[in-house]
Amino acid sequence: MQKCDGEIFFVGLGLMEKHITAEAAEALRAADKIYVEGYTSFYYPDVYTSLKNLGIPEEKIKNVSRRDLEDNSGEELLRHASMGNKVALATVGDPFIATTHLALRLRFERYGCRVRYMPSVNIFSYSISKTGLFSYKFGESATVVYPRDGILSTYPYLVLEENLKRGLHTFFFLDIDEKFGPLNAAEAVKLLLRMESEERRGAFTVGTDVIIVERASWPDERIILTSAGKAKEKRLNPPHSLIVPGKLHFMEKESIEVFRT
Repeated sequence: MQKCDGEIFFVGLGLMEKHITAEAAEALRAADKIYVEGYTSFYYPDVYTSLKNLGIPEEKIKNVSRRDLEDNSGEELLRHASMGNKVALATVGDPFIATTHLALRLRFERYGCRVRYMPSVNIFSYSISKTGLFSYKFGESATVVYPRDGILSTYPYLVLEENLKRGLHTFFFLDIDEKFGPLNAAEAVKLLLRMESEERRGAFTVGTDVIIVERASWPDERIILTSAGKAKEKRLNPPHSLIVPGKLHFMEKESIEVFRT
């Protein structure tokens, strides 16, 4: 691959159209090609409508898959930028919440591409602010994923256990599978209870309080505080994120109790 003479913009779209900043809109309009990364989240109303509302022609936009970015290391983006073009990778939320995008940025910089970053609202910071939990009281986060080939990863459970030992809150991203779609929070709770039955460490039981963040920032957003036992039976509408509170400050407790169901 020849040295890169172009620019690559990592553009955060936020969680809905109104979150697109003036800086992001300017970069998207200036780009010769826009690659929309669509496997890590959902958007309101939808990404393509929002880009059209910015006056961006449809022929400039291309969807990229998990394989394009992770397995092929963004090869098409790099090839396009190496020809002196301006290329945008548009991401729901903030680009660098996902580790995949950091790996891409480092690779593009090694080839000499000029890289620019346009931040935006992301599900992690939004959920913390919306619930009123203190950001400095969150420990390591993890992703609850669908079982693969019948094997359930218990890594999220082990992260939770370690955070609880330290009195910290745990934020769970929920899997989005190209075949099965977004993991529902009720199903994620069931998976965590399965992990408990395998690990038997008492970190997550039917009595454990969970906070479900449903359709964050959308018009029909819901924040739900309930027990795991009740959460696994709820009828919910993804996309979701999940928080398991640790030791609560009295102000945090007052803040989240308004969401109790």
